[in-house]
Amino acid sequence: MLNARSEGSNNIENEMDYKGTLGIFNKPMFRHAIKSQRCLILADAFIEGPKQEKLNKPFLVYPNRDRGPFAIAGIHDSWQHPLTGEIHHTVAMVTTTANRLINRIGHHRSPVILSKEDEQRWIQPDLSITEISKLMKPFDSKGFNAYPISQKIKKPDANGLELLKPTGEKLFKDYDRCLYERLKYAEDHSFTIREERLVEGDQFILF
Repeated sequence: MLNARSEGSNNIENEMDYKGTLGIFNKPMFRHAIKSQRCLILADAFIEGPKQEKLNKPFLVYPNRDRGPFAIAGIHDSWQHPLTGEIHHTVAMVTTTANRLINRIGHHRSPVILSKEDEQRWIQPDLSITEISKLMKPFDSKGFNAYPISQKIKKPDANGLELLKPTGEKLFKDYDRCLYERLKYAEDHSFTIREERLVEGDQFILF
């Protein structure tokens, strides 16, 4: 998936408190899509590693139980191959500077995760550049946590729930079950895809 930097070619130092111009509106590859072809990329979690070690030291970033699945700001486009005439469809994830959680992992970029209130606003076709710009900000760390997982996750053919099993402590202490524990509980109790059940006071929403 493509990485659409909200700052474009600006903020090459990836300063966390960057307040300058968002150059994505001037990038030839993204300037049309960011204005009129925005979409939501749904996820239960995402994997990130430090800037240097990358997926040699992966972390699973996931929402707290009361947050559930979340939406990442995306843009989509299509283009026609000049020789074959085949139409190709592409999706890019909009990224911004790291927040406190991602910075603790050691990475300098973060996906733009939209609040529940902003999800519908992001896909409104008539948003102004000013309104779009306000939505491209680091997500609130308070609603998320992260823990280290196995390097096996970087293998192209890697698959299975065990890949999400913690190999160390959470970055932030809390009393919530980690994502692996939630999914494992659901698997052991034969939950089905897209099924919602209230079990022992916990709401599971699986995709």
